[in-house]
Amino acid sequence: MTTQSFAIDGELVDFNKYVNACRGHWSNGKRLKEEQDDVVCAYIRKGRVKPMEGPVEIGISWIEKQRRGGKLRDVDNIASATKFILDALVKCRIIPDDNPRIVRNVYHYYKFNAENPRIEVTLMDYDPRGRTIHYMPITGLD
Repeated sequence: MTTQSFAIDGELVDFNKYVNACRGHWSNGKRLKEEQDDVVCAYIRKGRVKPMEGPVEIGISWIEKQRRGGKLRDVDNIASATKFILDALVKCRIIPDDNPRIVRNVYHYYKFNAENPRIEVTLMDYDPRGRTIHYMPITGLD
């Protein structure tokens, strides 16, 4: 079973920022999407991720920074950046496509108030035998 990982420093744009860019003008949304895809591609190359035939499962750990006043981004806004990650994996030819035949599962893990914000992405060969659900509690809220 092949497992590969890479990390993205900082954070990607959340859904609210992406929608606001699209509302201004369609080209703003297109430009923002391309920028985010390129950021992810740069970290894929830096992590020396090798192409995978598929099908795959993907685990994404969203490690969020501390914010002033204890504010937190909503998990659905954070996880919307999955689109940028999957599209970049296709663009960089790591996976042939991001349809359900190739990407079977995406697992999300969240940590808040971290001093080193980042996104950790793990790609694993999909094995339908002996599936287990991995549970990691949301941390950093205390």
